[in-house]
Amino acid sequence: MTGPPRQPPNIYLRHPRTADRDEYLRVVAQSRKHLEPWWSTSPGRDDEEWASPDLFERVLATSRVESSLRYLIFEKPTEALLGTVSISNIMRGPVQSCTFGYWIGAAHSRKGYTTAAVEIAVHFVFNAAKLHRCEAHIIPENTASIRLITSLGFRHEGLATKYLRINYAWRDHIRFGMTVEDYDALVSADRLPFTNLWRGRIPT
Repeated sequence: MTGPPRQPPNIYLRHPRTADRDEYLRVVAQSRKHLEPWWSTSPGRDDEEWASPDLFERVLATSRVESSLRYLIFEKPTEALLGTVSISNIMRGPVQSCTFGYWIGAAHSRKGYTTAAVEIAVHFVFNAAKLHRCEAHIIPENTASIRLITSLGFRHEGLATKYLRINYAWRDHIRFGMTVEDYDALVSADRLPFTNLWRGRIPT
């Protein structure tokens, strides 16, 4: 790595709580124009996706179960809710893998918050959860998200046709992946964006 290490944004991750409902829905509603082109939309729930209490209840219900973990991103010292990072499709047995998803509120985009939050999640997956592999799936037009995930060392692994329903249409996604061997090499070479970011920050 050349030059001084980048200082990570002062953030932390934690599981959502019932008391977060109003703030979460406020951030989603205020960020609709920013998020809508990339927002996943489940068939049969088209009228519930934006700022509906049902949206938060689904997040809360799937925040700490065997197959998924969801974290809210908060800024210190303001305690502002910035966005979310999700670790979903968690599979054990011979697979030992998961999938990342993330979003940041419009007022907080392009400030390094999302990169830092996803990097914390990467450290969690390989150090605390002891998984072997993680993936991210991004529609080709989402160039900001592609820059983020490649800056963290994920490699391009191909195209998944009509992979997810995004903004009410089934969309192709580029598949990106990382294994624990990749992660170990990145840490050893100090190639992740933020130095020692995981120390004291890995969520439970």
